[in-house]
Amino acid sequence: MKKNLLSVAMVVLAAAPVCAQTAFPGGTSKPVFTVTFGHAPQASETGARAFDGSRPASLSAALTSLSFEATTAARRWPLFLGGRTAEQTGDIDWAGLVGDQLRVDGTLHLFRYAMELPTREKILHTRFVDGYVDAVRGYFEGDPRWEDGDPAVGNNFNHPLQGSISSYVYTFNDRRCKGVQYGDPAYWGCLRRATIYSVAASLNWEWNPLMSESALGNVGRYHACAQRKCAGEGGWTDFVMTPVGGLGIRLAGDIARAKLWPVLERRLSDNAAARVLKTALKVATDPGRLAACAFRADFRGALATRPATGRR
Repeated sequence: MKKNLLSVAMVVLAAAPVCAQTAFPGGTSKPVFTVTFGHAPQASETGARAFDGSRPASLSAALTSLSFEATTAARRWPLFLGGRTAEQTGDIDWAGLVGDQLRVDGTLHLFRYAMELPTREKILHTRFVDGYVDAVRGYFEGDPRWEDGDPAVGNNFNHPLQGSISSYVYTFNDRRCKGVQYGDPAYWGCLRRATIYSVAASLNWEWNPLMSESALGNVGRYHACAQRKCAGEGGWTDFVMTPVGGLGIRLAGDIARAKLWPVLERRLSDNAAARVLKTALKVATDPGRLAACAFRADFRGALATRPATGRR
């Protein structure tokens, strides 16, 4: 039941901000100002004013590469030292990928700790290394098991939803996939790489020695052996259903975005009620992307018929 609440919470968290924005659209504010020291006054790309700070000369030399940008539209306040940010190179933004995945896993583990009493007790009262080793051994003791004792909804919906989130986490940080949607030549290559990453993310979630279900809560642990037989709790359903089911949710969502959403835009945009219905249908047909956007706290382009180019 608690895991079911988690899946509902992720979708609601994803839908709430965009529902309000879609039902009551408004103008997007521009960045308020850009201040640059050591340069002549000039208009910035956003129309903000730039101010000269070149006197005294020693201060100019010290601060010539300092710039500050405040962007209210995205509610992000980046501070750049060194004039311009370093040019991004490579196909994958590894720092962004690791950061986004840690944000997803950390949030879910905090939810487990808060909502699951057995998990909390094992974290607080079990030796970390011994508990982790016992948990991993539980998958291999006795005959292979498909089920792990969790409800069917958790194994067959929550874990696939998590797999689709991991798939989108990868796509958001693969520069080759920015703006690519179903039907584009590069789509299948992006989906293939995202699915491979989803498999790795599933293994990480189950068996990471520092931050996994086995390490935090000892999911899968084996019981004491009796009469030369050992019983374990680990089942292999999550390792399969997370990436495979995630692929299904991801593919269905991408097809809906490319084929169904343009129809919704044409037919459900006349009034606030129609726009709310349109948003609800979008969330229902592509929950993985909206949940991934919620974990990133970045909803720009989340409900656009064509994926956004990303923030990086």
